[in-house]
Amino acid sequence: MEANGNAQSGAAETDTHAYASRPLDTTENASRIRILLLEHQSLVQTALATLIDAVEGMQVVATADTVADAERAAESLRPDIVLLSIAGEWSVFGAAGRIGEQFPDIKVILLDERSLDSNVREALRVRAAGYLTKEQPFHEIATALRRAAHGERVFAPDIGARLLPSADGVRLARDTSPGPLESLTPREIDVLIHLARGYTVKQCAKALGIGTSTAGNHKSRMMKKLRIHKTVDLTRLAMREGLVAEGRGPVQPPHAREFDAAIS
Repeated sequence: MEANGNAQSGAAETDTHAYASRPLDTTENASRIRILLLEHQSLVQTALATLIDAVEGMQVVATADTVADAERAAESLRPDIVLLSIAGEWSVFGAAGRIGEQFPDIKVILLDERSLDSNVREALRVRAAGYLTKEQPFHEIATALRRAAHGERVFAPDIGARLLPSADGVRLARDTSPGPLESLTPREIDVLIHLARGYTVKQCAKALGIGTSTAGNHKSRMMKKLRIHKTVDLTRLAMREGLVAEGRGPVQPPHAREFDAAIS
């Protein structure tokens, strides 16, 4: 991703993990809804940003493809809306909570592949301004972004129909007991997702940027909380909760042999 600002001259290493600012349309810019977009897949990011920019009164002011970059961009640019694609990255929920706490005027909306109760519960827990899915037609998403900018809390139609008032705001209907993931930390869920995809503990550590022993500790604590003793049962739980694709076994990371060689 291209860094925002001028590159440093000389031998300084280029920052390859920076958000990308987009050219501003200054025509009536003050009245535009300014949106920061986090999307991990480059093609989807470009398509979604193009669609949003085509909506009258909206503009994507920056894009990011990592959670850390999105948080930096939110702090620097203070957009009206931060639209965070989940795409299997549980750390997105932590970012949503932090952005909402630090910058209450920013509306944080989560964008999922499809509606999953475990993800909806977490979105409600971090008090996100909305939860939408890529299964919705774009005109619904555009309408929801506009409503969110005016202070409404927005949800995909199938989720909105199942929300009930609660002491904390709203909750899912028939969601009277905590789900199995409620006791896990965001990092433990990150480890769970990677293990369910077929990663070893060492590969989890490399992918998440943590030590192997730290990843192992997360796994041990997670299994103790869940009262699970086998990795295969973790995989079944992750599939049941919608954290990884259902109907197939764990997926080994691409180029697994090269991956192992690189971290051994």
